[in-house]
Amino acid sequence: MEEARASRASTVVVSSEFFTFWRSSRPAEWALALCEALQPRRVDVVGYVRPQWAYIESLYTQLVKIGAIRVPFDAYVEDSLATRTRFDYMTVFGPWREAFGERLDVRAYAAELLVAHNVVDDFWDVLDLGPAPGVGDREVNRRPGVITTEMLRSLRGILSDHHLDELVEIEGVVPDDLAGLFGISRTLNRAQEWIEAALPDDPRSSRLTPEMLTRIGERFLLSNEEFVRDFFRGRHGSFFSPPSGLDARASTWSLGEASERERRLFAGVVAKTLRELSTGLPSC
Repeated sequence: MEEARASRASTVVVSSEFFTFWRSSRPAEWALALCEALQPRRVDVVGYVRPQWAYIESLYTQLVKIGAIRVPFDAYVEDSLATRTRFDYMTVFGPWREAFGERLDVRAYAAELLVAHNVVDDFWDVLDLGPAPGVGDREVNRRPGVITTEMLRSLRGILSDHHLDELVEIEGVVPDDLAGLFGISRTLNRAQEWIEAALPDDPRSSRLTPEMLTRIGERFLLSNEEFVRDFFRGRHGSFFSPPSGLDARASTWSLGEASERERRLFAGVVAKTLRELSTGLPSC
């Protein structure tokens, strides 16, 4: 509040993936309270959604990357279908529509449907903020490949199973309840750099099998139909249709089936990580 008022800015943007991450109406209520306190002349709320099958895989990769989970992908899919309402967009955006009504604009997160084929230009265009900062063909926050992700998941398991998590906590930088996670994230980020340097051609093929795609599509079919009617105003009817001709060649990669070169690479990454932990050197 103080920063927004002191800046004398004509536009204030508040953005976070966590606004739609929790099964609660609290983020929408907080955002509404913020607007009521600042009293802006105009309020726009913009959200982006991707098909559930793409979101589930993307979120899994991100959670493995930061060390938040270490379960296999198929187990994560089962859990997502059984318990996760964060993938039901009618439930996710219901509180936001109740709070902001017609000021809410939910858009399809797909390159072919975005202005200039990227979300930055699209966001600036929707809000009429003028020229967007240049993005071009840069790939920001590149998703790790299948092999890299599995190696990071396995490394995270080793750290956890041997109670080494506390060695990578960052004291005095973040709240105590996040210190361990931030430390693990930095350690895995360093390991990712080593792996990707050795495997520049690591494929980003989907881990999703045709059977998984079918189950995910069926699980959210009715909700997605309602969502298309209510939030997309009947447009993009095929947006939530699972892709055909899925290439799952890399989806079953595991350390047990890895080549000798890949196993040696992982062993080296583990050794370098443990060496840094034993000497107290920063992970990155």
